Amino acid sequence: MQKRASYDASGITITSGKTTFASACSGDDSDSDNNNNPSGSGGTGTGAADSGSSSSSGGGSTPNFRIKIGCGIAGFVASTGKGLNIPDAYQDVRFDQSMDKKIDERVTYVTKSVLATPIFDPERNIVGVTKLYNKLKPENRGVIAFGQSDIQIMQAFSTFCGLALHRTIMYEALEKERERLAITMEIMSYHATARVDEAGFFETLLKENPVDISVISQPDFDPHIFAYADDRLPVIMYNMFEDLGFRQKYKISEDKMAKYILTVRKNYRGNQYHNFTHATCVAHALYLLAKQDILTEFGFSDLEIYAMFIAAFNHDIDHRGTNNTFQKAAHTSLASFYSSSTMERHHFNHAMTILNAPGHNILETMRSEEYKLCLEIIEKAILATDMALFFKNKSAAQELANSKSYNPRNPQHKDLLLSISLTCSDLSAMSKKWENSQKTADSVYAEFFAQGDEEKKLGLPISADIMNRENEHQIPKMQVDFYKFIVFPAFQIFNGIIGEKSNHLMEEVKNNAKHWAELAENGVKYQVREH
Repeated sequence: MQKRASYDASGITITSGKTTFASACSGDDSDSDNNNNPSGSGGTGTGAADSGSSSSSGGGSTPNFRIKIGCGIAGFVASTGKGLNIPDAYQDVRFDQSMDKKIDERVTYVTKSVLATPIFDPERNIVGVTKLYNKLKPENRGVIAFGQSDIQIMQAFSTFCGLALHRTIMYEALEKERERLAITMEIMSYHATARVDEAGFFETLLKENPVDISVISQPDFDPHIFAYADDRLPVIMYNMFEDLGFRQKYKISEDKMAKYILTVRKNYRGNQYHNFTHATCVAHALYLLAKQDILTEFGFSDLEIYAMFIAAFNHDIDHRGTNNTFQKAAHTSLASFYSSSTMERHHFNHAMTILNAPGHNILETMRSEEYKLCLEIIEKAILATDMALFFKNKSAAQELANSKSYNPRNPQHKDLLLSISLTCSDLSAMSKKWENSQKTADSVYAEFFAQGDEEKKLGLPISADIMNRENEHQIPKMQVDFYKFIVFPAFQIFNGIIGEKSNHLMEEVKNNAKHWAELAENGVKYQVREH
């Protein structure tokens, strides 16, 4: 084994992946603003088109090298990917002899042996070149040629350099993306959150658009009668937060409560169905369960009910008017980011973004363990609105309902009841009076058909019959199937667990199903009406 000293060299240059390889060739090996640094201590080329201050024997900043592609030793290695081991630089035409100049009046640097190796990134792209000058004998410091062991060491060193450069470039790219994201979030925060002046305007809404809580608390009250832009909807939400005591219990100021509600409204899109009207309706269904003490009787704490209410309010926030099947088929960015329950996971994360926005955290007075529990329940409740999870849990929930064995101290039982409560709240329009329920169905199909139109436009197969505009006349029949396979099972399970306090919901569901069945039996060619 050779001694370590035998690998000593009097100079090293590392030309990094940031070097600009010029297309013109002037015969120079490497060129910088100070004609390189031939001091023997080596230099690091950080290449750029712009000039930078040079280094000297007394120190200073690193020089910027400009390497001509295909020219000189570094240019040859960079263009071919082949290393060079030159025992006598002056015998090689690629070497620029002007590099050897007087360092000062007493010493002249003379290049003899040169070892140059390419630097590859993990994808085998050439991102730089390393060069060693003048291998020194350990005994007398004389210059000799580089050997095979030196080549192996430099190849290993170049591999390390390639990984280091790659990680540096990736890190810089990541930092730029973080900066871009921060800017984007700042812009979104400004445009997608209610500002102080808008929250102040809420006082006017409360006065000019009163909706008395005695009306809101009636089981047959239906927010679906209001358009999604109607200013009475945020007033209804505010009154429900107030009536359930959440604002007082969690020390939420009137301004913060108003700002939060208005921001959530801003972040619901103007879809035909999945809009702020629907959000208010689902929250209202949950409100009624809390108002009638149903959730409390079945073991849910005030904090859990609060979390479920927030989840109901946010469960479809930023909905795009298309379902999970469409997201996957169209290979959207959301589908790439969320592999399962695509839209529901997006709704939860969007809800968290709003809670984290300045002046919007309506959970901030909670203790850390309460805060954690609240977020867990919000996530669980929003994911429960994915119908795929309803079918997954259906048999267990049905068994619980049939056995009448609900135990509020059993976490699995509570999870099943939480899920079915959110499912039925999401489907609450089917438990309202026929006139309103039918109007809601029109809105649903208008949105479904719009998705089908988009699927056609993208060259995708229409994902379901209910999305096909050509089946508009068949809506009564499709509604009969919808009630049979989804609505009835959900409300029957809920009624089986809750008991007589939910009987009125089952009665309205049966009544609406009867109306759809009559339309189907009579062969009515149904048409979606605009409301």
